[in-house]
Amino acid sequence: VIRSPAQLRDVSVKLLSLALSLDTGSAFATTRDVATSVVLLVARIETAFAFVYNTKLPLDDLKVTAKNRAIIGDACAQLKGLLRGDSKDRTMICARTMIQGWLEEVESKI
Repeated sequence: VIRSPAQLRDVSVKLLSLALSLDTGSAFATTRDVATSVVLLVARIETAFAFVYNTKLPLDDLKVTAKNRAIIGDACAQLKGLLRGDSKDRTMICARTMIQGWLEEVESKI
C-alpha cells in the first residue's frame, strides 16, 4: 500500500529521465528496448495518476487527501511533460520526440 504518491512520482520521473538519456537517436541502438519498456511502464503509471486526479466519482476505496491530490497533480504534469513534451518548449527531450525520431529513421530505410 502506498501512503504517499510522492515516492512513486519521484521514482517515475527519475526512471523516465534516465531512460530518455539512454536514447542514442537510433532505432537500432541496443538501449532501445530498455527505453521503450520504461516509457510503457511510466505511461501506465501516468494513466493511473490521471484517473485518480481527474475522477469525480464517489469511490469507497479511493479516498485522496488534499495533500496527496496536489502531489498527484504535480506528478501528472511532470510525467506528461516527459512523455509528450511541452508545446511551449519544443527543445524539451521527451518520449514522443524520441519515438518519432526512431520512426522517421526506420521509414527512411524502407
